[in-house]
Amino acid sequence: MKKYVSSNPLPKDKPFFPIINKPLNQVKSEVYQQLLDNLTFSDYTKAAIEELKEILNFDKSLEQTKVKEWTNNNLDFFNQNLILFGIDYFDTVSNYNENIYLPRLDEYVDKMPFLSILKFWECMWLLYFGEYHLDVEKRSPPDPVGSYYYTTPDPGEPTDIEKILNYLELA
Repeated sequence: MKKYVSSNPLPKDKPFFPIINKPLNQVKSEVYQQLLDNLTFSDYTKAAIEELKEILNFDKSLEQTKVKEWTNNNLDFFNQNLILFGIDYFDTVSNYNENIYLPRLDEYVDKMPFLSILKFWECMWLLYFGEYHLDVEKRSPPDPVGSYYYTTPDPGEPTDIEKILNYLELA
């Protein structure tokens, strides 16, 4: 019977699982560098948030053409740079409105330097996944009542426009 074991011994000077065995200071450095890289988007997100504020100050509706244009104009930036920002840094167990959570380090970072990025991410997340960038007739239909995926709406849950107005402090 043939043995399927490599005849090459593992090198003694390198760990077998280098990702798992990274020194903590190297992991911290990588996590903080990634967070700092995201901070470079704050100017762009500040300008975009101000533009959205102006649009919604005029007409507080997500169905208006200007909201659709704003969403489409920022969609590539969002998809390429920030789509996972909230998923990576929001602690789903605690209140993510307080701080940014770094799960790899189990630490929290003050959210204030990232406030415009957080607001931009929240607004884009609702607008993109709510399909407000599409014409109404092109949007996915809601799940029919009684279907497997149907969820009864919570009457106490704020609407998307109420959430966005709250994020932008226009409510």
